[in-house]
Amino acid sequence: MHKAAFNFILAAALLLAPVAARAQLDDAGVNEAGSAIMDAGKMAAQIRALRDVPSLGVIVIDRGFASPFSHIGNEVSRLQIYEERFAPGIHRLRQALAANPVTRRALASHGVNIAHVVGVEIGSSGSLRVFAD
Repeated sequence: MHKAAFNFILAAALLLAPVAARAQLDDAGVNEAGSAIMDAGKMAAQIRALRDVPSLGVIVIDRGFASPFSHIGNEVSRLQIYEERFAPGIHRLRQALAANPVTRRALASHGVNIAHVVGVEIGSSGSLRVFAD
């Protein structure tokens, strides 16, 4: 097999493989994370109803990251306040994630600990974006 054909097949396999995209929280994602944290309790019912998770993205809220050129350190602190304020909703969300075998398997297969999930967004196809600390 030619090297170019091998590289093409390898690239296609990587693109089609069901993997969790992991990313650090950036300035643009702070508002999304805040909304997901505030809506965590409301999302529990939708999580219970999911029958398939075709893709999973993980956004890590890294409390140790703070750029001197950005206000993200303050924003991450704000998210921590949201987590404290909306803790009952986060607890309901985590219970729903653990109770649904589909979400439980999807998170486990990508190394996501449910105890660290603080919010989710659900796409129209059932794909999940998970915010975790």
